[in-house]
Amino acid sequence: MSRQFKQKGIITIMFIILSAGATIMVMKDGVINGIASDAGFHFSRVEQIYDNLKNGSFFTFIATNTFHQTGAGSFLFYPTVFLYPWAFLRFFLDPVSSFYCWYGIMTFLCLMISYFSMKSFSKETSRSAFFALLYTFGLYRLRLGIVNLVLGEFVAYTFLPLAFVGFYHVFWGDSRKWYDLAIGVALIGYSHFLSLYLTVLIFIAILICNIIIKNNLSRERLLSLVKSIITAILLMGYVLVPFLTDYLGKNLKVPAKGAWFVNTINDLISSSLANGPFAAYNIGFFLIVGALIGWYFVKNNNLELSIYISGILILLMSTSFFPWEGVKKTFLGTIQFPYRLHSYGSLLIAVTTSFILVKILKKKPKRTRMLTYVAFLIIFGISYSGVIQTVNSKERINSAQYLAPNKDGSVQPLDTHNLYKVDKRNYHNIFQYSVTFGESDYYPKKSVNGKNTPEYIGKEGGIWQKVAFINNKKKNVIPVGTPNNLTYFIKTSKSGSIDLPVVAYSNTYAYINGSRTNYSISKRGTVSVQVKPGNNRITVGYKPSMAFYFFVVVAIATWACLFLSWIYRLNKHTRQQVIQKE
Repeated sequence: MSRQFKQKGIITIMFIILSAGATIMVMKDGVINGIASDAGFHFSRVEQIYDNLKNGSFFTFIATNTFHQTGAGSFLFYPTVFLYPWAFLRFFLDPVSSFYCWYGIMTFLCLMISYFSMKSFSKETSRSAFFALLYTFGLYRLRLGIVNLVLGEFVAYTFLPLAFVGFYHVFWGDSRKWYDLAIGVALIGYSHFLSLYLTVLIFIAILICNIIIKNNLSRERLLSLVKSIITAILLMGYVLVPFLTDYLGKNLKVPAKGAWFVNTINDLISSSLANGPFAAYNIGFFLIVGALIGWYFVKNNNLELSIYISGILILLMSTSFFPWEGVKKTFLGTIQFPYRLHSYGSLLIAVTTSFILVKILKKKPKRTRMLTYVAFLIIFGISYSGVIQTVNSKERINSAQYLAPNKDGSVQPLDTHNLYKVDKRNYHNIFQYSVTFGESDYYPKKSVNGKNTPEYIGKEGGIWQKVAFINNKKKNVIPVGTPNNLTYFIKTSKSGSIDLPVVAYSNTYAYINGSRTNYSISKRGTVSVQVKPGNNRITVGYKPSMAFYFFVVVAIATWACLFLSWIYRLNKHTRQQVIQKE
């Protein structure tokens, strides 16, 4: 047992060094590029969480300092769990350093989870190490985390190996390890709901194929599946509650269905072989080679062949090979960008590529194996360094526009065709512009432009500009933002209505001069209250249902039970080893 702990300790130290080194390479020059992408959305969410933590509030439900103080509820419907470490880092580091430190932590987690997931699957140390490197430093993950800053999907990518190895154990491996599936799915749910949706769809598809081909689903495995589902629901219950209370049937705006930027198989292969970080259809040189030659190495192993075929089918489905135009309005259209399937293609092809490497080396002399390992690490390191140097080249950084303050006075978007950069000095300029993608997601449909695009044109424009209507007359108002509350100080000469620039949800509440008051929903989906003449202190806020807090307690208790169960299994395994030695 001590040998196993020693090996795990060595692996952990190596991965800490590796993730730290990879992060230092990425954060060269102390700037963040690509702010006109998804960055504004995620950075605004972290900033709001940080502001609330500073003011003593742990939970964040609505935007009261970011997203132009509109009460936007993206926090309710887009998971925030793994943004909290980033927000906590803000207490000790500048904004740019805290982001890169968080990126390093997520890289370390990805290395550890992918390594131990493969170890659980294959029982092979060298294969687990190969897989961890191939998966964690895959081109698609790098694009998510650094190039395009698609950080929800980036975080979810970290936990896919755990969910997939858990799925494997439930149906084909050691069904007693059903908890891996529950934990993996829950962690994906804590990260990105669309990734959770895709993961479940892929699991269902694989399971249906298995039942059709083999038809051997035992009662024991079904029981393990049921335990996984129940545990995952208990762990995720509190993040699902707002969907039940404030989303379902509430006529909110959601990202439109579609299938955009679909490329060909040839684009995928050529871009991946080129190993450039900017092409959307790109899983990187090593994985595309594994995809192209993998059939030869797995053809005599049914399990490995099944994994390889699944990975190839997912990659094919991400391209124009699949008839996306005909299904983009169906449940598959929720994906929006078919290249999102590359997370899953990368995972499965990394499994195959690690199998290829181990199979090639298996019968070689020890000295040859060691030299090959070193050669692989050198080649892999050179490849990764080349990609990072392309991302952080002096020409690219110097060509990026230094994000200036928005002196226009009106909320306007950044030009997505331009490359903007921020450092610790101009970081807060990000919040003076509208979020490029997602600012009005989860607004009431009344609040947005009927055409739904571009999203900075329409009724939400007036909300972002903090335009109130006092007895139907426009007036700009500046609220005071506190955790989950916006307070307006408005003086009126007569009784009447005030339509405030804050969107309303099912659990939104309003107070006037300290007393709870009823409100109505205006024609633009915002809070409208009736006031009397004089000075009016109007507070609008959000308070979740008691079910939310109940399921927070349930989740904590479930995590505690899982941890105690792990300790019990660890001690039991130790006792068994001692008995065997005796």
